[in-house]
Amino acid sequence: MNTWMPRLCLLALLALMGPACGAGKVLLASQLVTAAGGTVVVPGSTLTGVQVDIPAGALAASETITISQVPSSDPDVLKFEFGPDGTTFAVPVTVTIKYLDQYLTNNSIVDTDTLHVVATNPNVAPETLKTSAKNDTDNTVSAQTTHFTGFSVQGYSTAMLSGDYFMSAYTYETGTTQLNAAATTFPQPLPKGFSVIYGSLHFDGAGAVTFTGSKRTDAGGAAPNSGSGTYSVLADGTFGMNAGSSFTGSVLAGGSMVIFSSNNNQPQISVAVKVGGTTFSTASLSGSYGTESYMYETGITQPATPTVGTPAVPPLGFTSTVGTLTFDGAGNVSFTGTKNTDGSSGADSGSGTYTVNSGGTFSMTAGATFTGSLLAGGSILVWASTSNQPQLSISVKKGGTLSAASLTGTYGTVMYRFEGATTQPATQVAGQPSIHPNGFTSTVGTLTFDGINSVNFSGTTNTDGSGSPSVGSGTYTVAADGTFGMTAGSSFSGLVLEGGSVFIWCSTSGGPQIGVSVLRK
Repeated sequence: MNTWMPRLCLLALLALMGPACGAGKVLLASQLVTAAGGTVVVPGSTLTGVQVDIPAGALAASETITISQVPSSDPDVLKFEFGPDGTTFAVPVTVTIKYLDQYLTNNSIVDTDTLHVVATNPNVAPETLKTSAKNDTDNTVSAQTTHFTGFSVQGYSTAMLSGDYFMSAYTYETGTTQLNAAATTFPQPLPKGFSVIYGSLHFDGAGAVTFTGSKRTDAGGAAPNSGSGTYSVLADGTFGMNAGSSFTGSVLAGGSMVIFSSNNNQPQISVAVKVGGTTFSTASLSGSYGTESYMYETGITQPATPTVGTPAVPPLGFTSTVGTLTFDGAGNVSFTGTKNTDGSSGADSGSGTYTVNSGGTFSMTAGATFTGSLLAGGSILVWASTSNQPQLSISVKKGGTLSAASLTGTYGTVMYRFEGATTQPATQVAGQPSIHPNGFTSTVGTLTFDGINSVNFSGTTNTDGSGSPSVGSGTYTVAADGTFGMTAGSSFSGLVLEGGSVFIWCSTSGGPQIGVSVLRK
């Protein structure tokens, strides 16, 4: 007689009642799966639909696969552990996870396309997985993964964004005193006011945010910088913040990353990653990372000063860089890539040394000095210069096998650039302070990919504090190693993170531009 089926059904029912009715992990299913593959299903119960589909060749040898329910700190969220924990697969497997109606109701979620399977592990930041299927009748979402860990279905809410985040932001400060104008035909003076801000953002999970960190302007030393405000995360993943200025952006499901830009005042691009863990070391940062950077190069000869009273010529020196950082896990790093300065691209390379402390703080010396933070698990690194010219940089780890289909659906996006076509202020009399340049631009919105080769954009562009609607379209490619290419007016290159939840990109033609995107739905 088959006696285990009723037993598993009872366990599933007890598990659904939650930790309050018996805290601890509850085994729901256990089955031997061979290299030929198989499907492990939680037997008929209130948890119907929770399962894993393992294709042939995913396992090298037979393995007993388990599905358990584990306690959740949120009574509205079901959490499962697939085991053996840490098992990796040669080809992706598909996990199907259940969610509760009350989760949708209590978080005002109407569009179930915004739900994602999120992988959780105590030593790794939440990993957002791209949805491969969903069943609104069974309340399930499916996604592919190459490893076992904990899984849950999550949407977006203000509570998702909670705890400490390392933030790096780049902007231009128009209040900075400018150099005196030069005589006609002599090179225009360099503009002043380029700034990078970096430090700790703390979200309380209920709508209050504080920042403590440093601000550097024009190669000067770091000055203390702090502030506070309010924030919200809408059910579609839109992030909003009021802290002196207003900001908007996107949160990655699971809350490991937030990107945002200013809606008013000076354009700004900001990227923040969750801080957590005490088990980091320099060895945590190893392998190849796609990297993008944005800065202003002061060593570029400026255009000749025009006649007094006529518009100044747009300054030169705006630079974006894209390429690969390779960390050896022992403190040595090298870079190869492409630098775009004022629309002219060329090869770029360099090397240096780095460290990662136990809390994930990153330090690097490579011509200048840099600081940043490594996301738990080592997939994303955000960093900023602490000497020489202000610089913002973002790195994502290379890995997996990707394709154009890896980018499907809607991604929240922020971009930053200088629009050289913007009319400049009048040239001042020689010896009088110049007027700061115009044309600093940030754009925030959504990129929608068809999974084949087409992409569309819709959002808002803020130029010098004035916003306007922005739309566009183009084509894109994703190589097997994750290299991203896009043509949309200009040409862009970057890298897609394994799984397709995050990608970074930089212009390789036209004016220098930096962009970062996170999966929304």
